[in-house]
Amino acid sequence: MSKPMNSTLSEILGHPATLAPSLEEVKANYAQVVAEVEAELGPQVPARLVGRGRPRKGIQVEATHTHSLRLADSVWQSMAAKARASGISLNQAASLALMEWAGR
Repeated sequence: MSKPMNSTLSEILGHPATLAPSLEEVKANYAQVVAEVEAELGPQVPARLVGRGRPRKGIQVEATHTHSLRLADSVWQSMAAKARASGISLNQAASLALMEWAGR
């Protein structure tokens, strides 16, 4: 016998359905996540991965300029897939790769 169509996801699964941690959990564990990222990638990484839009007042940000790169499509596509899986933009992924290669 099938479940009625007006059942909630929690009722169908038989336990509370959660797709992601709550905002409170994220805020509570933020310092731990930052420490893990810094331990793995270095303390400069979180500062480089800033969100969209204008930075907050008082934050010093190095100016950026538009440049172009010539890459094979296969390299571009694999970098895009890896960036998407990591939850960062392709521009951030390319910047991280170039900064790592340049030793910055």
